[in-house]
Amino acid sequence: MAGAGGAAGSITSPRRCSTRASRWSGSTLRVTARRAGAEFARALLAVVQTYGPAHAVVTHSMGGAATALAADWGLDARRFAFLAPPANPAAWAIPFAAALGLRPGVIDGLLARSERRLRIRWIDVDVPTIAGRMARPLLVVHDRDDATVPWIDGATIADAWPGASLLTTSGLGHRGVVRDPTVVAEVVRFVSDDAAAGRATEAERLERELFSPDLRRAG
Repeated sequence: MAGAGGAAGSITSPRRCSTRASRWSGSTLRVTARRAGAEFARALLAVVQTYGPAHAVVTHSMGGAATALAADWGLDARRFAFLAPPANPAAWAIPFAAALGLRPGVIDGLLARSERRLRIRWIDVDVPTIAGRMARPLLVVHDRDDATVPWIDGATIADAWPGASLLTTSGLGHRGVVRDPTVVAEVVRFVSDDAAAGRATEAERLERELFSPDLRRAG
């Protein structure tokens, strides 16, 4: 995770998410972030393919979209936690073009050239569409006062990802969610659940072997 500080805020309990998507407008296009997203997805996939499956992947902002793309390409991880994730990075081109006064055809050319350079189609980086194909547990944390990536983006992703949980905060903004102690504790608890269950299962197995004569003889 990466981010800077933010104002103190409040936090609500995690809940199963059910919400309708809404149209997003605002913020500016970060071309470097979009480029880095595809490259990050490939790098993350290469690391896991080389060193084995990851227990958990925790991301902030564009990292969520990049990780979703990597997961769609076969990234193996037991759990995912997305903080302030964008639902559709390509949609950032619309306000960017408007802010610069670009003609409609210019932004289309920009997107087409970037697809060739990055070897992806932006339509394939629609995170809610990817989410519908996922099965691993996901926690989404998003602040209602996020002025960079709207809360509805995270809510839409959580709604589309089977079994995902949405944790909504307020007063933290886009970067404050990565430093808020309550959020950090909740993310740590979420990604540790499988590990804790694994340790308990191993302890129970050892206890059965130690105190069960039949198991000792079988071993």
